[in-house]
Amino acid sequence: IETYQNPELFLETFPSRKFTCMLLDIHMPLMDGFSLYEKVISHPSYNGCPIFFLSSDDSDTARIKSLTLGAVDFIGRLMSPEEMIARVKS
Repeated sequence: IETYQNPELFLETFPSRKFTCMLLDIHMPLMDGFSLYEKVISHPSYNGCPIFFLSSDDSDTARIKSLTLGAVDFIGRLMSPEEMIARVKS
């Protein structure tokens, strides 16, 4: 498991890595998760790995936008760790 606090740094390093899945936070200081998602999936080195959105914003708007963009699932931060693991595994 790798975590990145800076989306720009992630964009610089992800092309040289093979991810099995990605969890993107919707609300980040330098770039929102939706913008990061669009940059990742449009990058030539994106390998089609599943991408999940993670957020404390549990609104219908956030959930629907996540799924409409093409994320595998939306994970609310108030979800138990066991449920989050089960969702990622499924």
